[in-house]
Parts: sequence; C-alpha cells; structure tokens
Amino acid sequence: MLITLLSNTIDTQIRSGSLYPSIKFEFDGSGTPSSKSVKSLNKLISAVDPLRAYVDIPENDAIMAALHATWQLCEAAGLPIHEKGMLIDGKAVVPFWWGSHRLVIRAVGLMVDYLNDEKVKKGAFDKLVLDMRAEAARLHTVGYYITAAFKLGIQFTNLADKLVRFDHNGKSVIVMNGMLSKNNVVSATVLANKTLYTQILRNSNFPVSDGARLLNITHAKEKAAEIGYPVVVKNAMSSNGVGVIAGIANETELELALALIGKSASQMLLEKHVDGVDYRFNIIGGKIATVITRTGARVTGDGESTITKLIAEENKNPLRVTQKYAMVQIVPDASMEFELARQGLTLTSVPEKGKVIALRSVCNLSSGGTATRYLGEIHKDNRKLIEDVARMFDTEYVGIDMISPDASVSWKDNGAVICDINGNHCLGKMLTFEAYEQTLRSALGIL
Repeated sequence: MLITLLSNTIDTQIRSGSLYPSIKFEFDGSGTPSSKSVKSLNKLISAVDPLRAYVDIPENDAIMAALHATWQLCEAAGLPIHEKGMLIDGKAVVPFWWGSHRLVIRAVGLMVDYLNDEKVKKGAFDKLVLDMRAEAARLHTVGYYITAAFKLGIQFTNLADKLVRFDHNGKSVIVMNGMLSKNNVVSATVLANKTLYTQILRNSNFPVSDGARLLNITHAKEKAAEIGYPVVVKNAMSSNGVGVIAGIANETELELALALIGKSASQMLLEKHVDGVDYRFNIIGGKIATVITRTGARVTGDGESTITKLIAEENKNPLRVTQKYAMVQIVPDASMEFELARQGLTLTSVPEKGKVIALRSVCNLSSGGTATRYLGEIHKDNRKLIEDVARMFDTEYVGIDMISPDASVSWKDNGAVICDINGNHCLGKMLTFEAYEQTLRSALGIL
C-alpha cells in the first residue's frame, strides 16, 4: 500500500489565492503509483464526459495523483469545482463546493484505493459518478454561474443552498436558482405567475394567444369550444414545461390532458394553440443577447426498433449522458404515452425507417428537447417587441419565448405570439454558456 488516508477536516475559510472553501486531508506514506492503476483511472474518468478535454493523471506521486484525479472527476461529472487540490504544509488541500463535500471526500478515498492497486468494484465508481451528476443537476444554473465566475476571476460566496453572491470591484449580484437580484422582487413575483403576466401582456396589447384561467372542467370545455381547437393547457404556477400539453385536438383529449396533469382545473390556463417555431430570446442588460430555437423530444425510426429502444439509444448521446449540458435524458412517462397515443402509437410500436416520432407536445429542454443556436435574421419589429416586453416588467435579465412561423418576418404579419417568460434565462450550458459570462459582466459592470 502506497498511501493511507488518515483523516479529513473541512475548512470553510477561503484561503489566499483560492475561490473555494477546502477540505484538508492527512495521508500516511508516499510513493509512485503503478502505470496500470493510473491508466485504469485515466480510462474511467475520461469516459465520464467524452466531450471534455482530459488531462492525464501525473504518475510521479501517489498523493498528487489522487488529488488530480479527484479534480478531473468533479469537473467531468459537472460539479462547479475548478481548482486542483495541492499540498500545503504537508497536508492535502482539496477545494469543494457547498453540498458536495461528502462527494469530494468519497472521491479522494476511491482514488486512493485505485492508486494503491486495491480491488475496487467499478460499481462504487459508477455510483459516485451518478451521485455527482445528480448534485450537478440539482445545482444546475447556479453551477454554471460559478463556472463562469471562476473563468472570469470573479469572487463568489455561498449564502445558502443555490443562493450565491458574486462580487467584483465593489459591485455585487446575487443569483438564486438562476434568477438575478438585479431583477426587482415585484417583477420576479409577477413572472412566477403565468396567469398574471399573460393577462398583463393581453391588457397591454402584446400578442398572446386567446385564452383564460379555468374555473372547472365544464368551463374548460366551454372555453375550448369558444376559441376553437386545437388548444393548450398549462399549469399556471409551473415552469420548464411541467404541466403543459399542447395541440389538444378535441374534447376527449382535453379531458385526458387535464386528468394527466393532475391539477385542479382552477389551477390551469387554457389557450389557443399556435403552430410555429419555438424561439427563446435571452435578454441580458435589457437587450437581446442570444436566440435559441427548441424542438421537442423525438426519435427517428429504423424499421426494426421499438420506440422504447430508440429512446434508450438516443439517451446514449454524450450530450444527454453527462447531464451537464443543455440536453437531458428522455424519460418515458404518462404524458409521453398520451402524445404517442394521439399518433396511434405506443412505446412498443416499431416506426418505419426514417419516420420522425414526436415524444412530447412541448419543446422544453428539461423534458428531453433539443436546442439550436439561431443565427438568422430577427425582424426589427420582433426585436422591439421582445425588448419592450422586458421593459414592461422592468427586468433586464430574462428569457422570453415566442412562437413564430419565422422570426425574420414581423409578428404583425404572421400571427406570432409571446408564450412564456422565464426569470431563469440562460437555458443550460451547451449552446449558451457564454450567456452566463455575459450576464455576470453586465450585472457587475465589467467591460
């Protein structure tokens, strides 16, 4: 045995030259790990995120190899820990983020076991990776802001779970669950209520779908008949596409949709369904910074596989496996079965080769959808519309969703509507990571 892990102590004070609290580890022993053990660790960790540039573990010192491997694993699994551990006064000092300290301690212990050539079950490594990914997914947008701050050299301080303050040259901004303190509390409260902000938009003559807050199921049927099918039903207080079913074609589907969402009809909105492309406009500093188009979860038939198998294959996409990018795993559920049933399909159906099967009626990334950077023209009327909506709610950092047949054509001419407003505006890491940097620069006055 080369090294033995004796103890660990959490130090919440941020040491000079670091942006993170740390854990101090005491080891006994030293030496050079075997090439076999290092090669095994390199292979395991590099496979955690095949898209990430990987730096091989140093082989000259077992303790430093364990610290390096821990850092690589944390980053690969998506934890916002970007400093390497180091030796200070004979003790190993390893950075951690609040809530992840137990995972870091487990990681160091497991790396030591591997480097000591002990027989370690791969299941223990896989379980650690799953737990790290789950924590990264829980932190989500806050973790991306921490990563952006680290890259920019901005000081950050954990105030509470998923509540972080960022400081630079006497200016500060607080991020909570992806929402910024620069947006006032009144706006944040209004934008958390779909019924309220939709009514404000409608009363202010902004383009929104015809619809209403429902009173009961009977009212839902009457309103749908009045505005005409197809319609959309939405949970008035949810986000990320949760509790939304679009393209409802008739009264039978309406009854099933309301039952499926599982909320009282009085908690629901019903709106006219509008066909078109789903555009997300990221507003930073009151101006459009990036535009994304979104597509709902789907698979393409190969003429041999069931839809369940096609989903399993799609979930092997590295962009979905790591859970640190914009794409997440596609998980079959009752709403997916409902959408398939509307197409005369089930999860056991075998689509013909080349046939695209929509799995969801909504385009949200959180339900397995995909995103593409939109680089086309934005009509001046549409640009003004989106920025006017942000000004209406006195918010400079927000995501505004518009359904339009074509963003290069004025909303006045093609029936485009505003369909959602979201205080958590950056949409994951894959396509819009620079938006987190842009947001911090804007909020902290960094040129």
